[in-house]
Amino acid sequence: AFADLSTDVDETAELNEADDDDGEAVDALGMLEYQEFIAQRRNGGELTKEAGADDAGTLTVVAAAGGVQHTLAALNLTDVLRRLPLVTSRSEADQVAVDFCYVNSRTSRRALISALIEAPRRHMFVIPLYARIIATLSAYFPEVGEGVEAELRREFSWLARKRFRGLLDTRLKNILFIAELVKFRAVPLHVPFGCARILLDQLHVQNIEVLCALLEGCGRFLRVQPETTARVLVLLDELARRRRTLNLDDRTLQMIENAHIACELRRARAAPTVKARTPYERYVRKLMYEDLTADTFGTVSVQLRRLPWRGLAQQNDPQRVRHALMSCFTKVWKLKHAHVPVAAKVLEEIGRVHPWFRVAVVDAVLERVQLGLEHNEFAR
Repeated sequence: AFADLSTDVDETAELNEADDDDGEAVDALGMLEYQEFIAQRRNGGELTKEAGADDAGTLTVVAAAGGVQHTLAALNLTDVLRRLPLVTSRSEADQVAVDFCYVNSRTSRRALISALIEAPRRHMFVIPLYARIIATLSAYFPEVGEGVEAELRREFSWLARKRFRGLLDTRLKNILFIAELVKFRAVPLHVPFGCARILLDQLHVQNIEVLCALLEGCGRFLRVQPETTARVLVLLDELARRRRTLNLDDRTLQMIENAHIACELRRARAAPTVKARTPYERYVRKLMYEDLTADTFGTVSVQLRRLPWRGLAQQNDPQRVRHALMSCFTKVWKLKHAHVPVAAKVLEEIGRVHPWFRVAVVDAVLERVQLGLEHNEFAR
Protein backbone atom coordinates (compact mmCIF):
# COMPACT_ATOMS: atom_id res chain seq x y z
CA ALA A 1 0.00 0.00 0.00
CA PHE A 2 2.83 2.39 0.92
CA ALA A 3 4.55 1.53 -2.37
CA ASP A 4 1.37 2.30 -4.34
CA LEU A 5 0.94 5.55 -2.41
CA SER A 6 4.52 6.65 -3.14
CA THR A 7 4.02 5.76 -6.79
CA ASP A 8 0.88 7.95 -6.94
CA VAL A 9 2.74 10.84 -5.27
CA ASP A 10 5.58 10.55 -7.77
CA GLU A 11 3.14 10.52 -10.68
CA THR A 12 1.35 13.61 -9.29
CA ALA A 13 4.65 15.47 -8.90
CA GLU A 14 5.62 14.57 -12.43
CA LEU A 15 2.28 15.86 -13.73
CA ASN A 16 2.67 19.17 -11.82
CA GLU A 17 6.19 19.60 -13.17
CA ALA A 18 4.90 18.87 -16.66
CA ASP A 19 2.17 21.52 -16.23
CA ASP A 20 4.73 24.08 -15.04
CA ASP A 21 6.98 23.25 -17.96
CA ASP A 22 4.02 23.61 -20.34
CA GLY A 23 3.13 26.99 -18.80
CA GLU A 24 6.67 28.23 -19.11
CA ALA A 25 6.83 26.98 -22.68
CA VAL A 26 3.58 28.83 -23.50
CA ASP A 27 4.90 32.04 -21.91
CA ALA A 28 8.16 31.71 -23.84
CA LEU A 29 6.17 31.17 -27.04
CA GLY A 30 4.14 34.27 -26.30
CA MET A 31 7.26 36.37 -25.78
CA LEU A 32 8.73 35.09 -29.04
CA GLU A 33 5.56 36.04 -30.89
CA TYR A 34 5.62 39.49 -29.27
CA GLN A 35 9.24 40.00 -30.30
CA GLU A 36 8.29 39.05 -33.87
CA PHE A 37 5.46 41.57 -33.69
CA ILE A 38 7.88 44.29 -32.54
CA ALA A 39 10.33 43.45 -35.32
CA GLN A 40 7.53 43.58 -37.88
CA ARG A 41 6.43 46.95 -36.52
CA ARG A 42 9.95 48.32 -36.82
CA ASN A 43 10.31 47.09 -40.37
CA GLY A 44 6.91 48.39 -41.29
CA GLY A 45 7.82 51.85 -40.04
CA GLU A 46 10.84 51.94 -42.39
CA LEU A 47 13.12 53.24 -39.66
CA THR A 48 16.70 53.53 -40.79
CA LYS A 49 19.76 53.25 -38.61
CA GLU A 50 20.96 56.56 -39.97
CA ALA A 51 18.12 58.38 -38.22
CA GLY A 52 19.66 61.11 -36.18
CA ALA A 53 23.09 60.97 -37.74
CA ASP A 54 22.13 63.48 -40.41
CA ASP A 55 20.06 65.54 -38.00
CA ALA A 56 22.97 66.67 -35.85
CA GLY A 57 23.15 70.43 -35.55
CA THR A 58 24.68 73.24 -33.58
CA LEU A 59 22.43 75.27 -31.32
CA THR A 60 23.02 78.99 -31.05
CA VAL A 61 21.38 80.75 -28.12
CA VAL A 62 21.34 84.51 -27.70
CA ALA A 63 21.50 85.66 -24.11
CA ALA A 64 18.75 87.95 -22.88
CA ALA A 65 21.18 90.56 -21.56
CA GLY A 66 23.88 92.12 -23.71
CA GLY A 67 23.02 90.18 -26.89
CA VAL A 68 26.04 87.89 -26.49
CA GLN A 69 25.87 84.68 -28.50
CA HIS A 70 26.80 81.39 -26.84
CA THR A 71 27.35 78.28 -28.99
CA LEU A 72 26.34 75.03 -27.33
CA ALA A 73 27.57 71.52 -28.10
CA ALA A 74 26.20 69.68 -31.12
CA LEU A 75 22.93 67.85 -30.50
CA ASN A 76 21.69 64.89 -32.53
CA LEU A 77 18.72 62.55 -32.38
CA THR A 78 20.72 59.72 -30.87
CA ASP A 79 21.45 61.82 -27.79
CA VAL A 80 17.79 62.77 -27.43
CA LEU A 81 16.59 59.17 -27.70
CA ARG A 82 19.26 58.00 -25.28
CA ARG A 83 17.89 60.41 -22.66
CA LEU A 84 14.30 59.15 -22.93
CA PRO A 85 14.55 56.19 -20.48
CA LEU A 86 16.41 58.42 -18.02
CA VAL A 87 13.63 61.01 -17.72
CA THR A 88 12.43 61.24 -14.12
CA SER A 89 10.68 64.61 -13.82
CA ARG A 90 8.41 66.91 -15.77
CA SER A 91 11.14 69.46 -16.30
CA GLU A 92 13.38 66.82 -17.88
CA ALA A 93 10.51 65.66 -20.10
CA ASP A 94 9.91 69.23 -21.25
CA GLN A 95 13.60 69.66 -21.98
CA VAL A 96 13.64 66.50 -24.10
CA ALA A 97 10.67 67.82 -26.08
CA VAL A 98 12.44 71.14 -26.66
CA ASP A 99 15.69 69.47 -27.72
CA PHE A 100 13.85 67.28 -30.19
CA CYS A 101 12.56 70.36 -31.98
CA TYR A 102 16.14 71.19 -33.01
CA VAL A 103 16.64 67.80 -34.70
CA ASN A 104 13.14 67.50 -36.12
CA SER A 105 12.66 65.75 -39.48
CA ARG A 106 10.40 63.08 -40.92
CA THR A 107 12.94 60.37 -40.16
CA SER A 108 13.55 61.61 -36.63
CA ARG A 109 9.82 61.75 -35.93
CA ARG A 110 9.48 58.11 -36.94
CA ALA A 111 12.45 57.17 -34.76
CA LEU A 112 10.93 59.07 -31.83
CA ILE A 113 7.59 57.29 -32.24
CA SER A 114 9.36 53.92 -32.22
CA ALA A 115 11.34 54.84 -29.10
CA LEU A 116 8.28 56.12 -27.24
CA ILE A 117 6.05 53.12 -27.84
CA GLU A 118 8.86 50.76 -26.80
CA ALA A 119 8.97 52.14 -23.26
CA PRO A 120 10.41 49.60 -20.79
CA ARG A 121 7.55 47.59 -19.29
CA ARG A 122 9.41 47.28 -15.97
CA HIS A 123 9.50 51.06 -15.53
CA MET A 124 5.87 52.16 -15.56
CA PHE A 125 6.71 55.49 -13.93
CA VAL A 126 8.13 56.86 -17.21
CA ILE A 127 4.85 56.38 -19.09
CA PRO A 128 3.19 59.60 -17.78
CA LEU A 129 6.36 61.49 -18.71
CA TYR A 130 6.36 59.94 -22.18
CA ALA A 131 2.73 60.98 -22.55
CA ARG A 132 3.68 64.51 -21.56
CA ILE A 133 6.37 64.58 -24.27
CA ILE A 134 3.91 63.28 -26.86
CA ALA A 135 1.26 65.83 -25.89
CA THR A 136 3.79 68.66 -26.06
CA LEU A 137 5.11 67.68 -29.47
CA SER A 138 1.67 66.84 -30.92
CA ALA A 139 0.70 70.49 -30.73
CA TYR A 140 3.42 71.28 -33.30
CA PHE A 141 3.97 67.90 -35.00
CA PRO A 142 0.60 66.10 -35.22
CA GLU A 143 2.35 63.18 -36.88
CA VAL A 144 3.91 62.21 -33.53
CA GLY A 145 0.60 61.91 -31.68
CA GLU A 146 -1.15 60.18 -34.57
CA GLY A 147 1.71 57.72 -35.03
CA VAL A 148 1.86 56.79 -31.35
CA GLU A 149 -1.92 56.39 -31.21
CA ALA A 150 -1.98 54.13 -34.28
CA GLU A 151 0.83 51.93 -32.98
CA LEU A 152 -0.68 51.62 -29.50
CA ARG A 153 -4.08 50.66 -30.90
CA ARG A 154 -2.46 48.15 -33.21
CA GLU A 155 -0.49 46.67 -30.33
CA PHE A 156 -3.61 46.55 -28.14
CA SER A 157 -5.54 44.64 -30.85
CA TRP A 158 -2.69 42.16 -31.25
CA LEU A 159 -2.34 41.61 -27.49
CA ALA A 160 -6.12 41.24 -27.04
CA ARG A 161 -6.03 38.16 -29.26
CA LYS A 162 -3.33 36.53 -27.10
CA ARG A 163 -3.85 35.05 -23.64
CA PHE A 164 -0.24 34.37 -22.65
CA ARG A 165 0.45 35.04 -18.97
CA GLY A 166 3.89 36.38 -19.76
CA LEU A 167 2.40 39.27 -21.76
CA LEU A 168 0.34 40.67 -18.88
CA ASP A 169 2.96 43.33 -18.00
CA THR A 170 3.10 44.35 -21.64
CA ARG A 171 -0.69 44.65 -21.78
CA LEU A 172 -0.75 46.76 -18.62
CA LYS A 173 1.94 49.02 -20.04
CA ASN A 174 -0.02 49.41 -23.27
CA ILE A 175 -3.33 50.26 -21.58
CA LEU A 176 -1.65 52.61 -19.11
CA PHE A 177 -0.02 54.43 -22.02
CA ILE A 178 -3.42 54.86 -23.67
CA ALA A 179 -4.96 56.10 -20.40
CA GLU A 180 -2.24 58.71 -19.88
CA LEU A 181 -2.59 59.97 -23.47
CA VAL A 182 -6.35 60.27 -22.96
CA LYS A 183 -5.80 62.52 -19.96
CA PHE A 184 -3.49 64.72 -22.07
CA ARG A 185 -6.12 64.68 -24.85
CA ALA A 186 -3.48 63.36 -27.22
CA VAL A 187 -5.88 60.51 -28.03
CA PRO A 188 -9.58 60.88 -28.89
CA LEU A 189 -11.97 60.19 -26.02
CA HIS A 190 -13.68 57.34 -27.87
CA VAL A 191 -10.49 55.22 -27.92
CA PRO A 192 -10.65 53.95 -24.29
CA PHE A 193 -14.29 52.96 -24.72
CA GLY A 194 -13.39 50.91 -27.80
CA CYS A 195 -10.68 49.15 -25.80
CA ALA A 196 -13.10 48.54 -22.93
CA ARG A 197 -15.66 47.03 -25.30
CA ILE A 198 -13.09 44.58 -26.67
CA LEU A 199 -12.15 43.57 -23.12
CA LEU A 200 -15.78 43.14 -22.03
CA ASP A 201 -16.62 40.96 -25.02
CA GLN A 202 -13.96 38.46 -23.91
CA LEU A 203 -14.10 38.89 -20.15
CA HIS A 204 -11.64 36.68 -18.32
CA VAL A 205 -9.28 37.33 -15.42
CA GLN A 206 -6.49 38.87 -17.49
CA ASN A 207 -8.88 41.13 -19.39
CA ILE A 208 -10.50 42.17 -16.11
CA GLU A 209 -7.11 43.24 -14.76
CA VAL A 210 -6.39 45.23 -17.93
CA LEU A 211 -9.84 46.86 -17.82
CA CYS A 212 -9.38 47.82 -14.16
CA ALA A 213 -6.01 49.37 -15.02
CA LEU A 214 -7.72 51.42 -17.74
CA LEU A 215 -10.43 52.64 -15.36
CA GLU A 216 -7.92 53.49 -12.64
CA GLY A 217 -5.81 55.37 -15.19
CA CYS A 218 -8.41 57.59 -16.85
CA GLY A 219 -11.81 56.62 -15.41
CA ARG A 220 -12.22 59.70 -13.24
CA PHE A 221 -11.04 61.97 -16.05
CA LEU A 222 -13.68 60.52 -18.39
CA ARG A 223 -16.29 60.74 -15.63
CA VAL A 224 -15.71 64.47 -15.29
CA GLN A 225 -16.02 65.21 -19.03
CA PRO A 226 -19.64 66.04 -19.93
CA GLU A 227 -19.49 64.15 -23.24
CA THR A 228 -18.30 60.89 -21.67
CA THR A 229 -19.98 60.83 -18.25
CA ALA A 230 -22.94 58.72 -19.41
CA ARG A 231 -20.71 56.21 -21.21
CA VAL A 232 -18.53 55.73 -18.11
CA LEU A 233 -21.59 55.05 -15.95
CA VAL A 234 -22.88 52.51 -18.48
CA LEU A 235 -19.46 50.83 -18.54
CA LEU A 236 -19.32 50.63 -14.73
CA ASP A 237 -22.86 49.22 -14.54
CA GLU A 238 -22.07 46.55 -17.09
CA LEU A 239 -18.85 45.62 -15.27
CA ALA A 240 -20.78 45.32 -11.99
CA ARG A 241 -23.45 43.18 -13.65
CA ARG A 242 -20.86 40.88 -15.23
CA ARG A 243 -19.07 40.66 -11.91
CA ARG A 244 -22.12 39.09 -10.26
CA THR A 245 -22.43 36.45 -12.97
CA LEU A 246 -18.79 35.31 -12.87
CA ASN A 247 -17.12 33.17 -10.23
CA LEU A 248 -14.12 35.35 -9.41
CA ASP A 249 -11.53 35.12 -6.66
CA ASP A 250 -11.08 37.73 -3.94
CA ARG A 251 -8.14 39.42 -5.67
CA THR A 252 -10.11 40.03 -8.87
CA LEU A 253 -13.15 41.26 -6.92
CA GLN A 254 -10.93 43.70 -5.04
CA MET A 255 -9.49 45.01 -8.33
CA ILE A 256 -13.01 45.68 -9.64
CA GLU A 257 -13.93 47.43 -6.40
CA ASN A 258 -10.83 49.62 -6.63
CA ALA A 259 -11.69 50.51 -10.22
CA HIS A 260 -15.18 51.63 -9.15
CA ILE A 261 -13.69 53.75 -6.36
CA ALA A 262 -11.16 55.29 -8.75
CA CYS A 263 -14.00 56.45 -11.02
CA GLU A 264 -15.94 58.15 -8.24
CA LEU A 265 -15.89 61.92 -8.17
CA ARG A 266 -14.16 63.51 -5.25
CA ARG A 267 -16.31 65.65 -3.05
CA ALA A 268 -15.28 69.25 -3.08
CA ARG A 269 -13.96 70.23 0.30
CA ALA A 270 -15.49 73.32 1.77
CA ALA A 271 -13.07 76.16 2.28
CA PRO A 272 -12.12 76.53 5.94
CA THR A 273 -14.12 79.31 7.55
CA VAL A 274 -12.05 81.97 9.24
CA LYS A 275 -13.70 83.77 12.10
CA ALA A 276 -13.79 87.54 11.74
CA ARG A 277 -12.13 88.95 14.84
CA THR A 278 -11.45 92.53 15.80
CA PRO A 279 -7.88 93.69 16.49
CA TYR A 280 -8.60 93.69 20.24
CA GLU A 281 -9.79 90.06 20.06
CA ARG A 282 -6.67 88.97 18.24
CA TYR A 283 -4.49 90.85 20.74
CA VAL A 284 -6.19 89.27 23.77
CA ARG A 285 -5.88 85.80 22.27
CA LYS A 286 -2.19 86.42 21.58
CA LEU A 287 -1.56 87.47 25.16
CA MET A 288 -3.39 84.51 26.69
CA TYR A 289 -2.51 81.70 24.29
CA GLU A 290 1.00 82.65 23.15
CA ASP A 291 2.64 85.08 25.58
CA LEU A 292 1.29 83.90 28.94
CA THR A 293 3.92 82.07 31.02
CA ALA A 294 5.08 82.16 34.61
CA ASP A 295 7.80 84.66 33.63
CA THR A 296 5.51 86.99 31.64
CA PHE A 297 2.73 86.98 34.26
CA GLY A 298 3.25 90.63 35.25
CA THR A 299 3.54 91.91 31.67
CA VAL A 300 0.36 90.13 30.52
CA SER A 301 -1.56 91.42 33.55
CA VAL A 302 -0.52 95.01 32.82
CA GLN A 303 -1.42 94.74 29.14
CA LEU A 304 -4.86 93.29 29.92
CA ARG A 305 -5.58 96.08 32.42
CA ARG A 306 -4.72 98.64 29.73
CA LEU A 307 -7.55 97.46 27.49
CA PRO A 308 -10.62 99.74 27.06
CA TRP A 309 -12.62 98.49 30.07
CA ARG A 310 -14.98 101.45 30.20
CA GLY A 311 -18.52 100.32 29.46
CA LEU A 312 -17.76 96.59 29.47
CA ALA A 313 -19.81 96.04 32.64
CA GLN A 314 -22.88 97.51 30.88
CA GLN A 315 -22.41 95.21 27.82
CA ASN A 316 -21.20 98.19 25.78
CA ASP A 317 -18.61 96.24 23.82
CA PRO A 318 -18.23 97.35 20.18
CA GLN A 319 -14.70 95.91 19.96
CA ARG A 320 -15.77 92.59 21.56
CA VAL A 321 -13.16 92.95 24.29
CA ARG A 322 -15.47 91.45 26.93
CA HIS A 323 -16.27 88.52 24.66
CA ALA A 324 -12.57 87.82 24.04
CA LEU A 325 -11.69 88.01 27.76
CA MET A 326 -14.59 85.79 28.82
CA SER A 327 -13.72 83.26 26.10
CA CYS A 328 -10.04 83.04 27.08
CA PHE A 329 -10.68 82.74 30.82
CA THR A 330 -13.52 80.21 30.58
CA LYS A 331 -12.05 77.95 27.90
CA VAL A 332 -8.98 77.06 29.91
CA TRP A 333 -8.55 73.75 28.06
CA LYS A 334 -7.01 75.75 25.23
CA LEU A 335 -4.16 76.74 27.57
CA LYS A 336 -1.26 74.53 28.49
CA HIS A 337 -1.79 72.64 31.72
CA ALA A 338 1.13 74.42 33.41
CA HIS A 339 -0.31 77.84 32.51
CA VAL A 340 -3.73 77.33 34.14
CA PRO A 341 -2.54 78.53 37.61
CA VAL A 342 -0.91 81.54 35.93
CA ALA A 343 -4.23 82.40 34.24
CA ALA A 344 -5.93 82.22 37.65
CA LYS A 345 -3.38 84.69 39.05
CA VAL A 346 -4.02 87.04 36.10
CA LEU A 347 -7.76 86.83 36.85
CA GLU A 348 -7.06 87.69 40.47
CA GLU A 349 -5.05 90.77 39.45
CA ILE A 350 -7.79 91.95 37.10
CA GLY A 351 -10.46 91.28 39.76
CA ARG A 352 -8.87 93.81 42.12
CA VAL A 353 -9.58 96.56 39.60
CA HIS A 354 -12.76 95.13 38.00
CA PRO A 355 -14.54 92.91 40.55
CA TRP A 356 -17.54 92.32 38.28
CA PHE A 357 -15.33 90.54 35.75
CA ARG A 358 -14.05 88.05 38.33
CA VAL A 359 -17.64 87.24 39.39
CA ALA A 360 -18.73 86.83 35.75
CA VAL A 361 -15.90 84.38 35.01
CA VAL A 362 -16.63 82.27 38.10
CA ASP A 363 -20.36 82.15 37.27
CA ALA A 364 -19.62 81.13 33.66
CA VAL A 365 -17.24 78.36 34.76
CA LEU A 366 -19.72 76.95 37.31
CA GLU A 367 -22.50 77.06 34.73
CA ARG A 368 -20.34 75.11 32.26
CA VAL A 369 -19.56 72.50 34.93
CA GLN A 370 -23.24 72.11 35.81
CA LEU A 371 -24.20 71.87 32.12
CA GLY A 372 -21.58 69.17 31.52
CA LEU A 373 -22.83 67.11 34.50
CA GLU A 374 -26.45 67.36 33.43
CA HIS A 375 -25.97 66.41 29.76
CA ASN A 376 -23.13 63.93 30.27
CA GLU A 377 -21.72 64.56 26.78
CA PHE A 378 -18.15 63.32 26.52
CA ALA A 379 -17.57 65.34 23.34
CA ARG A 380 -17.97 68.53 25.35
